[in-house]
Amino acid sequence: MSDTPTKKVPVWSWLLIILPIAAVLASVFMNRRSGSASINGEAGFDPGPVIELEIKGVPANGASSWGDVAVSAAPAADEKLLARGKDIYVKACAACHGGEGKGDGVLVTRLNFNSRPANFTTPLASFKLRSTEKGTLPTDEDIFRTLTRGLPGTAMLSFRELPEADRWALVQVVKEFWKGPKKWPAAVPLEPLAVLPKDEKLMEEGRHQFGRWCQNCHGGEGMGGTSFSFSMERAFPGVVFARGGGKFMLRGSKPEDIVRTLQSGMSGVSPMMSFKPTFYGDEPNAREKAEGDRRMWGTAYYVRKVIDDQIKADEAKK
Repeated sequence: MSDTPTKKVPVWSWLLIILPIAAVLASVFMNRRSGSASINGEAGFDPGPVIELEIKGVPANGASSWGDVAVSAAPAADEKLLARGKDIYVKACAACHGGEGKGDGVLVTRLNFNSRPANFTTPLASFKLRSTEKGTLPTDEDIFRTLTRGLPGTAMLSFRELPEADRWALVQVVKEFWKGPKKWPAAVPLEPLAVLPKDEKLMEEGRHQFGRWCQNCHGGEGMGGTSFSFSMERAFPGVVFARGGGKFMLRGSKPEDIVRTLQSGMSGVSPMMSFKPTFYGDEPNAREKAEGDRRMWGTAYYVRKVIDDQIKADEAKK
């Protein structure tokens, strides 16, 4: 038997082996839990690793217009359709929106959402995209469009790969969450505006309105600022609408899309208000109506110009 003492390995040398392995395992674990990813250099949401989502949507199509989404005829709203919708909701929606539709699903505490999931029990405060006046409910078709297209730049995926009947089933489930003793104002369709052709005077009107109302929140180049929500009494980062050539604008970046956003605003808690009272007044006469239309279309055309200018600036940097 040898009397040669056993050589002890210093603790620090074990750490050199263990710590890198632990870092790799932690990275893998966090990536599986986070569901976050980068798409073409932009922040995105990858539903693949999120085990709570049994039915996984696909990235929203930011190049499309929400208003242009084709809406199929709705099937009869019966108990069978509702039951089908509830089954899909559990697999595809509850992880974010919660089992009771309150926007408090398990992923809300695990992921750093840049936009919190909608609380379906308070529809006036939560539905950003509507074809209806602010302060009224969205239509069934509005909800179908959002399910189909998704919301670019957020974790609200597109479920266009689900059969249309299944999307209509989800519409029924969403509406179930706001039923109760409280009566919400019925949907009031936005007034369609005749398109005004773009010209120099209209662009100058838009430049004036943008400088007066928009750039304080969105910045002069559409790359963000700070906006304040009076209903929530706190500040929000202004939307960077010119990022990516406007592809992250929730409704779309065509002048028609921008006009609709100016008309309707966003949700009840969003700093993005409806500009109808600002541009038209409370009960406009014919002259005031014409002036309001000019402000609407001028602002929309100028916003599109800001986006196009940013595209040129980005290309110049390449």
